[in-house]
Amino acid sequence: MNELYKPDLKKIRSAKTDRERNFIERLEFIKFWANYVKTHGDEEWSKQQNVLIDSQIIIARRFYKKLGETEEGRKKIKELLGMTYNKE
Repeated sequence: MNELYKPDLKKIRSAKTDRERNFIERLEFIKFWANYVKTHGDEEWSKQQNVLIDSQIIIARRFYKKLGETEEGRKKIKELLGMTYNKE
């Protein structure tokens, strides 16, 4: 992705609360991404999505692997997933 994300800082600074500021920042990024998708081919922008999704999967797997190393962690996994966890 060659273009840089350049949010409207005046708009962001004009926010009265953190919640409003976060909303404006998200909206600015959505506008940026929508424009990026419109102006770039599917192959190019889908690669960006693949990097993001793959990294999230890797992080989740590392988290559950680390959590599963202790009895308390395995109990938490069972609570979260509602299933039995077998450490292999």
